[in-house]
Amino acid sequence: MNQEKENNLTAMAPRKTPPWNEWLRLARQGDENAKLRFCAQAEPFVKNLCNTRYFRDWLGAEEIREIATIHLIEFMMAYDKPPDDERLPYLLKRILHNQILKFVERKQSRNCRELRVIENNADDREKDSMEIFPTNRKEEPEAKLLEKELHRVTAEALGHLKPGEQAMIRAFFFQNKTTATIAKELQCSRQYVEKVKNKALERLHRLLEGYAGLDGGALCQ
Repeated sequence: MNQEKENNLTAMAPRKTPPWNEWLRLARQGDENAKLRFCAQAEPFVKNLCNTRYFRDWLGAEEIREIATIHLIEFMMAYDKPPDDERLPYLLKRILHNQILKFVERKQSRNCRELRVIENNADDREKDSMEIFPTNRKEEPEAKLLEKELHRVTAEALGHLKPGEQAMIRAFFFQNKTTATIAKELQCSRQYVEKVKNKALERLHRLLEGYAGLDGGALCQ
């Protein structure tokens, strides 16, 4: 009976709060073991950020971990007047979350600027020519009419795509940019560029197939 009562009391007892501030004090004195303990205790916070889909889609788990680790160490070595042990983990989680969010917002802002640049450049080039289709039979009136109609239909179909998809198609087929170049300009991964391009081509293909007498596959291959 006494053993059962003791077990119940143990189960009800609050979990001991980790000595965050003691680890901070020792870490700032150069204690490597204290640094490791502090980082190990904060690891679940970092994992949670890496598993947050919104952050992962924009940055990837590896970049999230790098950013979080940098700011974790910065907090550990330089944060002025940290709160008591009970409140410190909540502050730390909020700081790491806000830093990751800042990086996402910066990337979104860069992408928007770069997409506008791509779209503006594409618009300028479209005024001069549309080089997607063969033009070796321009001398023939029928060929000129067909080419003009193809250009009109393609431009109309492009207009139904999302702005980002339009920009990606123009970057690839009007400006002849490579996946690597576009990824560098947009500050994103090559996989993301390919994903957007393929999705845009699928939609464009379906739109073009809707026009009688035009095989959308000729453009989308």
